[in-house]
Amino acid sequence: MTDGGLSKEELDWCALVVTGVTKGEAVKKAFNRSDLSDAAARQKASRLSRKPEIVTELSRLRQATEQAPALRKDLPAILTRQEVMKRVLDVVEDAERDGDKLKGLELYSKLAGYSQPEQAVQVNVAVGTSFSAVMESIEKGEQ
Repeated sequence: MTDGGLSKEELDWCALVVTGVTKGEAVKKAFNRSDLSDAAARQKASRLSRKPEIVTELSRLRQATEQAPALRKDLPAILTRQEVMKRVLDVVEDAERDGDKLKGLELYSKLAGYSQPEQAVQVNVAVGTSFSAVMESIEKGEQ
């Protein structure tokens, strides 16, 4: 244990979380437990997230990284849609309140495009027109 009451593994976990590693993945890395299932790792992460000492350390690290953005060099500058969606799902799975889960699922559905109505495309094609010509006219926006 350190002076703050946290083990080296707990401190490592906090550092990983602050740099953008998902909480479950951080458990596997910080505690050297690649054998854990994703669900078991998320459960341990959820327990860690509730410890007052952990909450304090995460807050301290986040504040420090906000003041010194260069410390976050290992975070990708741009996340892909799939990476963001995966992180949203990780947050939803770790959320304890139904309202938080619903907000996360709402964000996920927006990112996935589920909130947009399906669009139908009508194309008028003369008999004998080749498929490539039809696709070309669709791409050009012609009807």
